[in-house]
Amino acid sequence: MDALFDILPGIPMPVDDVNATLSKMWEAEQIDGELADSDFRASQMNLILHFGLKTTGDEAICAFNQAIEFAQRYPCRIIILSPQEETKGDAVLKGKLYSQCFIGNTDRELCCCEALILGYAIDESTFLENQVSLWLESDLPTYHWFHRVPSKRIEDYYLPFLKRCRRVLFDSEIEGKELLAINWPSSIRVSDLSFCRTLPLRQHVGQFLSAYPSQNLIEKLKLIRLSCVNAFRSEADYLDQWQKRGIGKCADEVAVAFDSIQFDSGSEKSENTIQSQWEFDGSEKYLEWKYNFKTKNGLIKSNIDGYPIEHTFHAPLLGSTKTLAEAIFF
Repeated sequence: MDALFDILPGIPMPVDDVNATLSKMWEAEQIDGELADSDFRASQMNLILHFGLKTTGDEAICAFNQAIEFAQRYPCRIIILSPQEETKGDAVLKGKLYSQCFIGNTDRELCCCEALILGYAIDESTFLENQVSLWLESDLPTYHWFHRVPSKRIEDYYLPFLKRCRRVLFDSEIEGKELLAINWPSSIRVSDLSFCRTLPLRQHVGQFLSAYPSQNLIEKLKLIRLSCVNAFRSEADYLDQWQKRGIGKCADEVAVAFDSIQFDSGSEKSENTIQSQWEFDGSEKYLEWKYNFKTKNGLIKSNIDGYPIEHTFHAPLLGSTKTLAEAIFF
């Protein structure tokens, strides 16, 4: 039996028994007008967390906990797909059932979460679609979260299955950019958690820039340079694209050069920092913003309209639950 399947919490049982056990577990009737247990577990969606063979045990537990925390805020049925290198014994598929109720500040604030865990032999992945379809809560939207599943394997085996999903999630900080090159089914959208995490930073910088007329921002603008510590390469790529889209919306044709992003391994001066510098031609105008991923503090310096300004801000990037919510709902 594969290591990930063993590490993940839950009660092992035959795959065919999971649905029946789950139904019996939540059976309850209203007594004296009190709410039944089932009233605390009305799902809004299905969330499939799909691990690849290179997922470590620590990563699996971390992603599992993120999914459970998300389910406490946004009730959903979690289905976890845990592969193993080769078939051991006769069981091609192995099941586990996890359930937990979480009590809030009062005994009326109760949330019950469930995770159905499927261990499968990697060479028998053709069984996945049929089995997962039996575990999904019907008539609810389904979201598929990949974690260290190679892009080629997704293209070769999982694209037909994904057509039933509303959105695919992945984290380019972990996966790289390969998954963005996949020809995904037209019916689904793809969300990168690395981009979603930077929402507070984009909001703060964007709100500051929106105070100026767009023409003032682009007048005599000749170059935008972005530099970042290598550890946050994925976030920097998205922030660079975000700046380019913003400039493009200011005017149809703007002769602005975007320097290649400069990455470094981290130093006393630049460690954990991303910095954007806007250079203007033949004027005293300047604009610079920087952000420290460790301290979560930022600074914007500008002289766009003849009045030098320094603006400091505090913008923690989204936590795991809010990042998943941003990726799923927006």
